[in-house]
Amino acid sequence: MNPETDYTWKERANHMAYEMEHFVFLDQEYRILEDLLGAMAEHWEEGKELLFEGKLLEHIQGLDPTFAGICTDARKECAGLMQIADNENADLAYFIWLLRMPGERPLIWKGERMDDFESVAELLRKLCRQESSYYQKRYVFPLMHEFLLEDREFTFDGQTFEDLNALADWLQKIADQSPSRVRNKGSKLFLDDSHLDPVFYGWLMRKGELEALEAWNRKYQRTNEETGV
Repeated sequence: MNPETDYTWKERANHMAYEMEHFVFLDQEYRILEDLLGAMAEHWEEGKELLFEGKLLEHIQGLDPTFAGICTDARKECAGLMQIADNENADLAYFIWLLRMPGERPLIWKGERMDDFESVAELLRKLCRQESSYYQKRYVFPLMHEFLLEDREFTFDGQTFEDLNALADWLQKIADQSPSRVRNKGSKLFLDDSHLDPVFYGWLMRKGELEALEAWNRKYQRTNEETGV
């Protein structure tokens, strides 16, 4: 499953109520999958154990064939770990699994709600810097933006932008004054040599402007070549 398809499926799944046969988690009975997932997010370590031991998949895989792939991906990510308790790789895999599963839950990391935008953004950047896991990079970009951005404007370098054109115009004005300065500004929109800053990427996805970004990026590269930057 590719990231765009994964995101489209989740948008649809968020509006469905997956009713299952009764399932007991921490002495509480659940019949609605979204309620169970919320409890698993709140009770982080117990939820991880439930997922990685395979007990949950056995119970829910008949609700939607997509669940099997999502659960298997997370379990494969932690297959070589000696333990999953208090293990950052297991925490990251579990966190992304919760994002991929249906339901509109508060953003939770290790059982704690993350309501502050900046702390969430920093967690996102941490996830995207993980070099050991293609799985983390494959899914974190297209899924996190829905929690981070919703209808937010994009704030960058103390400025607020409603769309990509506004950002491009602002950078062009800087380029007209100083090509080297705009290159420095533009580099801050990237997490590393290969990836856009995840908050910027998420904003573009929310705005439906990834194709526009490609066109703008080609123009920006030509401008750099012409100016020798």
